[in-house]
Amino acid sequence: MPAKKRTYNTRVIKRDYSYDIKEISELLDVHIRTVRQWIKSGLRLIDKTRPFLMHGSDIIAFLKEKQIKRKRPCEFHEIFCFKCQIPRPVWEGLIDIKITGPNRLQLMGICNTCSTKVFKAGSVKKIPNYVQTFNVQKMEGLHIIERNYPTLMCHLERILKNE
Repeated sequence: MPAKKRTYNTRVIKRDYSYDIKEISELLDVHIRTVRQWIKSGLRLIDKTRPFLMHGSDIIAFLKEKQIKRKRPCEFHEIFCFKCQIPRPVWEGLIDIKITGPNRLQLMGICNTCSTKVFKAGSVKKIPNYVQTFNVQKMEGLHIIERNYPTLMCHLERILKNE
């Protein structure tokens, strides 16, 4: 059984056109029963006569509202746990930080409730805030410009430590 779709490409729907149930199901690649369920849950019909027609702008608004209701914003001290399906604090406030680019980083921790690994994207500019909020275990990927005392021989220092 294929996984449920949760987001739909609303750009294929023209605002000023009217669509029947079959056209919407083909356009969004969903089953006809899915569209009928949307009608039962609040998708507006132009009128109650057959064939049931819906205005394109109403379909777009309905799907966007449905998407907004699904969102669960995280607080600064929380990371979204995909197993629990809600934002959760990390276990003991412990995180690892991995810098993935000049401006981006990834926070990694363990869910306080279900012990699943959790991840969150962040900004390098917010590292001081992350250090204040969380107990940072390790920080990977520091570049020369982000060090307190940058030296041109930092790669040589690493090689010497490994020997």
